[in-house]
Amino acid sequence: MTDWTCDACTYINPVAGRELSLACDVCATPKPHSPSAPAGQEEDDDDDVGGILSDSSGESDQDEDLKTALLLSLQPADVSVVEEGEQLAEDVLPVQSSVPAQPSRAELERQRLERLALKRLAPESSPLPPLKKPTLAYPMKYAEGTTMLTYLPGHSRVGYARFEDLVNQSALQRAVLSSFQLDYDWIGAKFPNDIKLAILCPRFSDLPPDKKQLADGNTLYIFPPMGLQGCMHAKFLLLFYPSFLRVVITSANLTDYDWERLENVLWVQDFILHKDPPQPSRFGEDLVNVLTQMTVPDSIIRAVRNADFAPCGATLVFSRPGTHKGADLLRYGHPALAEAVRNLKISDFPREDTTREQFASPIWAQM
Repeated sequence: MTDWTCDACTYINPVAGRELSLACDVCATPKPHSPSAPAGQEEDDDDDVGGILSDSSGESDQDEDLKTALLLSLQPADVSVVEEGEQLAEDVLPVQSSVPAQPSRAELERQRLERLALKRLAPESSPLPPLKKPTLAYPMKYAEGTTMLTYLPGHSRVGYARFEDLVNQSALQRAVLSSFQLDYDWIGAKFPNDIKLAILCPRFSDLPPDKKQLADGNTLYIFPPMGLQGCMHAKFLLLFYPSFLRVVITSANLTDYDWERLENVLWVQDFILHKDPPQPSRFGEDLVNVLTQMTVPDSIIRAVRNADFAPCGATLVFSRPGTHKGADLLRYGHPALAEAVRNLKISDFPREDTTREQFASPIWAQM
């Protein structure tokens, strides 16, 4: 027995000899199954429906009504198709294009110039205040005096320091550098261009003997006086940060060779900066004295005086070319070194302690 499908409700597969148990509203009245057309013979949909309903036409008038309703439901709906551009255009209000023509580049430039002119003519109180340059918080790293070596690749970082560990470019405000030899390209890469530098070094060979300073942009070269004999051999860094001064005394010249290929020694300590000079200390007075003898500008010396050197436990020993008498005899060179050793009271140290020594020639400002 073939499957029979109701065109209204699509219920299928009735069982032979049994009435439909599932039906749509039209087929709600149970009725015997009607066999389908023989194989190979196609019947019209209307004929199928008529045949189905005609089997039960004599049972009641309700069946006739159901047949009529079913035939009407199978008729195509009277739906009119609106052709594009006809009725739709009549019912819908016309919409005009709201996208204006793009202005020319000349018009855009004219508008930009007008806005710029308005900004220039506006009163000073109208624009927003300018953004302040951010000040990065850079804390003190060496509150106590620390002795280290310059870092070499392949060595442990413990007890070593790179130049970048001492010079923080983002927080540094200005610096005083002293060196016997200079690598200008290397120095330029280590310090930002907007940082004011004062570099103490031997006088350039092409300058006259009476030339004490040479300004080059943000860099001021200072040539300490040598007298008849002497050599400008002092090597130190004074690094001014927002809240403290970092003092670095080292045996390394300002060259990549000394800082990145040789193992040089350095001593470093940070000192808090105050608005007014604190109580003087021995280390601070000795540092100001050597800067004065090297003809460093007064503005730098005043800034150094604002540092609190009281926590410093080191003794600054330096040499100055010339003949010294009286109180100056113990202030420079080997006599000053001997005085510093006596103040250490080495005789009170246990004999098993290791004694460290460094030998250097008694030349100008050897520290």
